[in-house]
Amino acid sequence: MDVFFAHTGAGDIRQEPDNESLFELSLVVQGPVLYILVRGELEFHHTGRFNEAVEKELDDPSRKHIIIHMGEVSFVDSTGLACLVNASQTVKGRGGQLHLAGCTPFIIKTLEITRLKRVFAVYETFSDAYDAVNEPGDEAITPANSEDPTAKP
Repeated sequence: MDVFFAHTGAGDIRQEPDNESLFELSLVVQGPVLYILVRGELEFHHTGRFNEAVEKELDDPSRKHIIIHMGEVSFVDSTGLACLVNASQTVKGRGGQLHLAGCTPFIIKTLEITRLKRVFAVYETFSDAYDAVNEPGDEAITPANSEDPTAKP
């Protein structure tokens, strides 16, 4: 599995574990990009926390892109998909895009059935999504050789 979260020291790193169930949300902000790592189930019981954390970070109108690593998402329901759609609409209104990376076969199938695979930019790896956000000529938002701040201890 390709998890690539890097931190240069300039961004804000926050982890929000949910001890009652299988859900963990990690956010890294670097310039116009919000990086999110979701672990566990993105479903009805957790979407409130997801929305609250994402909306707080998207209060800054300079945030144009979201990259969500979905490789450790074991389940997503309609409320979880609605969270992704809402976040996508927010950044699209700013000329950006929501990028999903490392999706499991279950997530890919769910996106295909719901036709949401056409709505989101879907990448096999986090590195591919990162490359798509960092256009040629732009200063890289996060260096590739940085340590992974969201890795489990």
